[in-house]
Amino acid sequence: MEKMNPLTGRLQVTVESARGLPRLDFTGKLDPYCLVFLCGDSVNSLPYTCEPARTTTKYRSVTPVWHEELPEMEVTPADRHLVVMVFDEDMATPNELVGCAVTELDNLHEDGTQHGLDMELLRPNGSGWTTGVPRVHLRYTLTRTLLRADSMLPAKGEEEEDEGEEEDEGGKSE
Repeated sequence: MEKMNPLTGRLQVTVESARGLPRLDFTGKLDPYCLVFLCGDSVNSLPYTCEPARTTTKYRSVTPVWHEELPEMEVTPADRHLVVMVFDEDMATPNELVGCAVTELDNLHEDGTQHGLDMELLRPNGSGWTTGVPRVHLRYTLTRTLLRADSMLPAKGEEEEDEGEEEDEGGKSE
């Protein structure tokens, strides 16, 4: 059974760059892009809790620089991990997964200010890298609030205000 996170909020991610990416293409270069998304306890399980956000492709580069702010993601109580997947875009064959980086949301600062995050990419098959360790660098801002049990109820005063508006409308004469 999946653990529930008692926090909810917003996560803004900017994918800055990657370095040390392996040379997978016959040209010795990659055409990398990133997918970024949130997921629950199991990174390998579908569905993800939000639609993956995608960077543009940086052609012929093993040290891509994106500086791309992705659409803001809503953090739900089911979200446990931030996942970044780097792919090599290919025209003639399916896009190839270069590596994946995962961090727990609980490890991120949640003070509403921007922070840097350097994440190690893991190989798709779990084996070690032959040369260096590829990394992806992000900037993020996480703002979270405690999800109260009564959070679906209107705040005190909102209910009274709505009732007052109905009375005003009914009592008007022209």
